[in-house]
Amino acid sequence: MLTKLRKKLRNYPIITKPYRLIRYGNSMFFKRLFWTLHFSYRAKHLCTTPLPCIVSLTSFPQRIPFVKFTIFSLLLQKSPPKKIILYLAESQFPGKKIPKSLQKLTRFENFEITWCEDIKSYKKLLPTLKRYPDETIVIADDDMYYHPTWLLELWQGHLLYPNAICTHWSYVASLKPRNTWKETEESCAPRLCNFAIGSAGVLYPPNCLHPDIFDLEKIFSLAPIDDDLYFWAMAVLVDTPTLLVENARKRHENPSILHHETPTLSEQNGTLGKGQIQFNNVIKHYPELCVKLKEPSMT
Repeated sequence: MLTKLRKKLRNYPIITKPYRLIRYGNSMFFKRLFWTLHFSYRAKHLCTTPLPCIVSLTSFPQRIPFVKFTIFSLLLQKSPPKKIILYLAESQFPGKKIPKSLQKLTRFENFEITWCEDIKSYKKLLPTLKRYPDETIVIADDDMYYHPTWLLELWQGHLLYPNAICTHWSYVASLKPRNTWKETEESCAPRLCNFAIGSAGVLYPPNCLHPDIFDLEKIFSLAPIDDDLYFWAMAVLVDTPTLLVENARKRHENPSILHHETPTLSEQNGTLGKGQIQFNNVIKHYPELCVKLKEPSMT
């Protein structure tokens, strides 16, 4: 009886959409409450033996009220980084106004908020790469709760393959349409064709990317909203392979942000097809990528 009723209700989005919104909203409320209380308790017992790496991320006005939850999860890592840097664009925050709850987190020695120019999602890596060229850098997204062993698992992969990029989630890149790419299998060794997905976390060892990584003109003409793509291309150009780590955690805890609350690049790149256009741009500009992937050149 209930099953039949549910099927009928699906034909009436005016009823189902508000119901899903309320149900999901309540779930997010309790998750946020849990993380706030959990962090308040655990903050007194944070691990004091950091890993020699820097976690770097960025955010923007629509997400700034919620990014503290991601910071909670990073500070609570069983093996935390020696530094966590949140980059914010001055032009997006007049007077550098941010939530007090986020500002208060700077009391932790390994967390800092740094202001920079607006280079969109590329803020998550490029400023840190410029400041710390000889450091191992891990990028994270601002809408995730990262598992307590997330960073340690990336680091263990780095110890096995110190010259490889390490990630919790990747696809096997090819010249076929991006929506047909298969996910990388865990047992695979580091490969050039492994395409890391930034939201799951990506570890970059020092000097693993092509110098064009800092060429903003190329970035915004070739892949303005697909940093994963551009970072991957810069790695392949200098023969840096990518490893999918063991016990990979591509699906982290539910995001601390409701789906409707903020725009996502993955929607624009996937659903709207912009990812394929940008991939074509990059391949045409760097035809040597085809050679390195042992694919025929794109015409």
